[in-house]
Amino acid sequence: MIRQKPWAFYLPYSLFIITLATLLIYNEKAELHLWLRSFHSPFGDLFFKYQTHWGESFPFIVAGLLLLYQYRISLFILSSGLLTGIFTFVAKRIFDAPRPRLFFAEHFPEITLRPIEGVEMYTQHSFPSGHTATAFSFFLCLALATRNKALHVLYFCMAALVGYSRIYLSQHFAEDVLAGSLVGCFSTWLCYHFIFLKYPMNWSEGSLRDIGKGKHNKKN
Repeated sequence: MIRQKPWAFYLPYSLFIITLATLLIYNEKAELHLWLRSFHSPFGDLFFKYQTHWGESFPFIVAGLLLLYQYRISLFILSSGLLTGIFTFVAKRIFDAPRPRLFFAEHFPEITLRPIEGVEMYTQHSFPSGHTATAFSFFLCLALATRNKALHVLYFCMAALVGYSRIYLSQHFAEDVLAGSLVGCFSTWLCYHFIFLKYPMNWSEGSLRDIGKGKHNKKN
């Protein structure tokens, strides 16, 4: 595992946190949500409908494929994702906050949130955003496992777009996205510093390809 601080990910993420926090301080919850999701277009509907999946199964599919490259990186993604999922699950049950659909139905029944074709808007367990937490955990894992600064910026942008997709699709509020990003990054930081940097686990430098190579060498 590379020992590094991916500042090209951390710096724009810091700006992301400051911007969202500022918007939350100076705007009402409902007003901010309506403004953030007002930038609708046919392209946006299609793009964010699929971009949001980077907070679902895509990271775990990538982690499975990375078993062919290196166990350590794959396990890093999976363990970070598992810890993120536990924190998110517990927090959702503790706060049990209504999602935008239910919140507006109860407090602003005159406002109808614009639906996106093929997307079901849920009503419960809004805080924090699980998709956002998973996406930030996954893309921070990739940033910590690679040296390319341009990729670090790309990873941040991908995670941030997942966060925005949750607002665009009216699945979450801005505060849910902010909290989700913090949960995901914190979980990954814990796994990185207290497991993958602390313990050598030399066996984890191998991959599934090595199994095939071992069988081939035995035959020869």
